[in-house]
Amino acid sequence: MSKVLERARSLNIKFNADKLQYRVSEVKYVGQIISKSGIKPDPDHIKANVAMPTPKSKTEFRRLLDMVNFLSKFIPNVSKVTAPLREIIHENVEFNWGKEQELSFVNIKELLAKASILKVFSASDEIVIQCDSSKDGLGTCLIQRGQPVSFVSHSLTNSEKNYAQIGKELLAIVFSFEKYHNFVYGCKVAIQSDHKPLMAIVKKPMHKISSRMQRMIFKMLKYDFDINYVPGNQMFLADTLLRAFLINENVRDDPEMLNIVHTVSKHLPMSEKRLVQFKKETELDPELKIVVKYSKEGWPKSYKSVDNSIKTYYKN
Repeated sequence: MSKVLERARSLNIKFNADKLQYRVSEVKYVGQIISKSGIKPDPDHIKANVAMPTPKSKTEFRRLLDMVNFLSKFIPNVSKVTAPLREIIHENVEFNWGKEQELSFVNIKELLAKASILKVFSASDEIVIQCDSSKDGLGTCLIQRGQPVSFVSHSLTNSEKNYAQIGKELLAIVFSFEKYHNFVYGCKVAIQSDHKPLMAIVKKPMHKISSRMQRMIFKMLKYDFDINYVPGNQMFLADTLLRAFLINENVRDDPEMLNIVHTVSKHLPMSEKRLVQFKKETELDPELKIVVKYSKEGWPKSYKSVDNSIKTYYKN
């Protein structure tokens, strides 16, 4: 305390006596309560949302989602039924609140009422990140001394959903580093995953892995980490989280891939007339028609299921 006051005096910082809290066991700050036990959400915020009536419009429903997003770091599991909610959030979908949505709404309020107490991050303690992925989402949790410091989840974009499972698992690690950058940069980090092949893929020579995985691994190179295999039944934190990932209202395609596509289309050395002809011939080409169809609807999970004429595209 004396160091804080001395520092404030040296910088000519004055405290408001009416707002100053001195020698208290806990402090309310920006919707959170900070104490020696850790950090927890302000009960007043929780009560307001638990008491919220059933939404009658998308506007009312988004208010709840905004609060869920604000409190997301405290919640290891938002809802086990997220699909009905995602379906009615989009602007081009009519707001139709049914039994499935009501069940999800009740589950969300229950999770808010049981929000976890988070450990205060310590730079001197070992940093562990549990991360996992499902077909629709990513889940990650930062842990110290066996206690959660933060929970984060993310719903996959349309293009990310088409990744192979190992690609999704690698994406979960990249996502974790991006979210926890201020905690982990410059520190040794233990990554825990239930996907054993990850340990081998990060050690492979770059020329032996796909370009997509190369880009993800390049993003990870600035961090000091080890990947450890942990059986799925012991991955309770991340696994619970990803099964009901946070609803992302602003899900969009992979920005990196969009940049690549935009760059290619913008610098094509052809006239407008030739471009129209190029598009027309692409639509008529039997192989490219299948490629376009798979790109829009999703590629087969198995290489063997792909038509022989386009297996080259599947590999890339």
